[in-house]
Amino acid sequence: MAAGFLAGFAVYGYFIHAFLTPTAALHALWRWRNSTDRLRTATWWIIGFALGGSPYVVGLGLVYIATGGLAGFLAFLTGNVKTLAVSSSPLSLAERAVYAANMVQWTVLDVGPSLAMLRKMVASAFPNVRLALLLGVPALGLMLNLARRPRSPGLFVAAGLFLGISTLIMIFGTRVWLHHAILFLPILYVALALTVELLAIHIAARGIILVGVILLATPLFAVNLVNRQAMLFELGRTGGVGLASDAIVRFSEDGLRNTAPTHAFFPDWGIFMAFEMITRGRIPLTTTFTPQEARQVLCRGKDALLGIMDGAVEGQPEPARVADPTRLPKWIAEVEWGQPEITVYRQRDGMPVMSAVRWRASEPAHVPCP
Repeated sequence: MAAGFLAGFAVYGYFIHAFLTPTAALHALWRWRNSTDRLRTATWWIIGFALGGSPYVVGLGLVYIATGGLAGFLAFLTGNVKTLAVSSSPLSLAERAVYAANMVQWTVLDVGPSLAMLRKMVASAFPNVRLALLLGVPALGLMLNLARRPRSPGLFVAAGLFLGISTLIMIFGTRVWLHHAILFLPILYVALALTVELLAIHIAARGIILVGVILLATPLFAVNLVNRQAMLFELGRTGGVGLASDAIVRFSEDGLRNTAPTHAFFPDWGIFMAFEMITRGRIPLTTTFTPQEARQVLCRGKDALLGIMDGAVEGQPEPARVADPTRLPKWIAEVEWGQPEITVYRQRDGMPVMSAVRWRASEPAHVPCP
């Protein structure tokens, strides 16, 4: 039951884990194949899975009530499915397979962290060593596992999980990115360890595990260390890029230094998360913005702080998220609270990252509150 609960809870945490569930279920069935109590055990696994995923059911029930019945509920579900835009990827089936293979390679070579924080690929030292150790060796282990007994069930599980994430990429295409594919990495590390164990079993020499760890783990550790230091050096030199830049940190720290009661608004994705962590949740925030909401906050005696990406489109990962760069002048006029303080936070190279707009509740020149 506990295993089923953890599987269900993982799916609730993020739907992409549903692509790992078939492998978990098949492994459980295989483990129970000789059990006289397998039907009861399987039933408890299913019950545990349902309990783990039950927050979904509760959430859907609340949505059903909020949408006013079946028609509204179905319209809500249809709209959410459309936002996934599975068919929006322009790639053909063959191109998706190539894309999935690239995602595996980029994940092994740690392309994701450097792209996220630096918007460029930091050259990997000895890339072929990482590819050989994390892809080649587990692949050889899997072939040995298929060809000869005794076999390692764990390697088959690792292969199933690997196929699960690959299936996710094949279905969604370019709708998924490296932060989804990162699950490949722990799977491959586990597969590498299981391959070493399998070789030791076949050679009938447990001592080979120590030899394998030394021969495989030492170069892998050294390459990882070199690559990580190269990225950290570049990160220290540039301070990060875009939403991973220390401009967001400076903005958040300035928010803490301000002593006036404040309510923050973050209509653009990506700013509020760092702000919430750095300010330790001390400043209430909303992830939407309307001039009416800002005015209500100001009339209650609190400053209104707006964090946006206007004027900072260049260098952002998805500039299309900024729907209307001209919206700020309209909002300022509609808040009717005078001219706010506007601060542009920039990367160390001068590229703007975001704008902070603060209306002071103490501002005397404004339309009176109702």
